[in-house]
Amino acid sequence: METLGQPYDSLVYASSIYGQLGRQHEQITGLLNHCSPERRHRQWIFDDFMDSPVLALGPDTRVKTLTAAETPSSIFASLPVVMANDISEICLAHEKSADTGQVFWNRTGEDVNHQWGKSFEAEKLINRYIRDNLLPDFHYYSILKSIHDVMIFNLLREHEEFVPQTHSCNVQKPWCKRCPKCLYVWVNYMAYLQPVRVEAMFGENLADVPGNVPIFRAMLGFTEGLPFECIGQSQETQLAFELCIAKGLTGSAFDMYIREKTRFQLGQALEKYLTVYSEESEVPARFKTALDAKLQSTAEDARRYIKEILNVRSS
Repeated sequence: METLGQPYDSLVYASSIYGQLGRQHEQITGLLNHCSPERRHRQWIFDDFMDSPVLALGPDTRVKTLTAAETPSSIFASLPVVMANDISEICLAHEKSADTGQVFWNRTGEDVNHQWGKSFEAEKLINRYIRDNLLPDFHYYSILKSIHDVMIFNLLREHEEFVPQTHSCNVQKPWCKRCPKCLYVWVNYMAYLQPVRVEAMFGENLADVPGNVPIFRAMLGFTEGLPFECIGQSQETQLAFELCIAKGLTGSAFDMYIREKTRFQLGQALEKYLTVYSEESEVPARFKTALDAKLQSTAEDARRYIKEILNVRSS
């Protein structure tokens, strides 16, 4: 938003399901200190739902696990802040990679998407519901919905000094270093950023942890279905592995990839993941043209970077 010259407020929430709330806000404040929001809003969420014997109370449902619809619930939780501060828009940074599911259900022919709440389909439904039933002048959109993770990680190269303040783990903030989300972010950080900076963040080679290798294997698409987490598609992980190996990085997971991979289709991957899907976005018209131009420039920069690392001649 700052790059596009758009003023904005920030809204940050911390949830008890992720541990101590003050610590979560401290971590996010470290990142916000690199930005310039006009106002900073905070939410403190104490969630006792998981503390109750929910599954035991409903045995007839045959439900065995619980999944929090965190993205939709966070949007609705923000509405009091929206109303109290006369705000008309909420901007998030959900990616196009979230529009595809992790598992295909043969019985119904359906794509099962763990992160459906971040999808473009969900974005349009939530928008319509809030406008029809709650706030007629409300608009919710994702500024990155038209691009995949490959371009987002490339965008970070412009702000690499801020990356140590990031976190993306749902198990233990900032990083548990043993879950699919941590491994996905780590291998992409290693692929697109300076490895020495990433090594200082994580403190160990996650590709050389024995228990991580099966997770990487699933993320690469070498098993049936991807891990049920907020991660990108298997071809995006494969591209990250190709870049890491080309950089000379080593570890058991990279050895496994070299042994088991079939021929990686670089051209196909670049065509898909470096395209700006401008029509699949509800970004406001007042800065959509400028945003599309910025993203197209990012795509060109990403193509140059990837081809340089992989030593591929431009056609």
